[in-house]
Amino acid sequence: LGACTGGANGVYWVRIVGEAPGGVRVRNLAETSKPPVPARETTIEPDLLYPLVRWSDVARYRTRPSCHLLLAQDPATRTGIDEPAMRRGYPLTLAYLEVFRERLLQRAAYRRYQGRGPFYSMYDVGPYTLAPVKVVWRRMDRRITAAVVGEVDDPRLGHRPVVPQETCVLIACSSPDEAHYLCALLNSAAANLVVQSHSVRGGKGFGTPSMLDYLRIARFQPDEPAHAELADLGRTAHALALHGEDLAGVQQAIDRAAAVALRLARA
Repeated sequence: LGACTGGANGVYWVRIVGEAPGGVRVRNLAETSKPPVPARETTIEPDLLYPLVRWSDVARYRTRPSCHLLLAQDPATRTGIDEPAMRRGYPLTLAYLEVFRERLLQRAAYRRYQGRGPFYSMYDVGPYTLAPVKVVWRRMDRRITAAVVGEVDDPRLGHRPVVPQETCVLIACSSPDEAHYLCALLNSAAANLVVQSHSVRGGKGFGTPSMLDYLRIARFQPDEPAHAELADLGRTAHALALHGEDLAGVQQAIDRAAAVALRLARA
C-alpha cells in the first residue's frame, strides 16, 4: 500500500506556495483531516517533500500528483527519522511537526504500532515507497485503474520519486519496460475479469495487493514476445492518455496481448 498518515493527512499533505531562505514555504491541507487540523503556512527544508499521488489523481495510464507529502520517515527502519537527526538536519521541518505533536501522538495506529518511535512516524513506508519507477492502481474501485509512475522533475525540489497514498496500491519495478508490461496486464479485460470474480467491485477488498495471488502474472521477460509487445502497448497507452486521446484501439490490442501472456489464448 501507499504511505499512510494514520489519520493525519492534514499534517503531512502540503502545498508548496513559494520559496524562502533556507527552504520552501508550504501550507498544510488542513481540511483533509477529520476533524480538521489547524491551518498553518511556514518554511521547511525541501529534502523530505515528495510529490503525492492521491486516489483521485490516478486514471488509467495516467497520474498527476496534486500536492506534496512530508515524509519524515526512514524506509529502511520503517519508523520516523530519529529526533536528534531531525534536529540536526531538518530543524524547520521538526518545528513544524512539533506544532501538531499532541494530535500525532493521539493517532490510534501510532499508539498501537509505533508508540516507541518518533511522534511523527508513518505507516506502510518501505524501500519500495521511494522506488523511481512503480505501477500504481486504485483500491476500492469499479475496475483496476493502473498507471506507471516515474520520477518527477519538480521545479523547486529537483528529481523526486512519487509517493502514492494508502488508498492506492503500488509495485516497485526495476525498469520502465517492466512497469509498462505490468500496467498493461493489470488494465486488461482478462485481469479485470479474474479480479472481479474474486471480489466485490467498489468494496474495500477490491484492488488490494492480495489480488496478485490469483492473477498469476509472470515476471517480465524482455525477450518474451508477448511481454515486449505489452510493454510497447502500455507505453503507447500512456502517451495517448497524456494528450487526452482515445484509448479504444490500443486497449483492444492490450486485451489480445494480455490473453496470450496469461495463456488464455494463442498468439
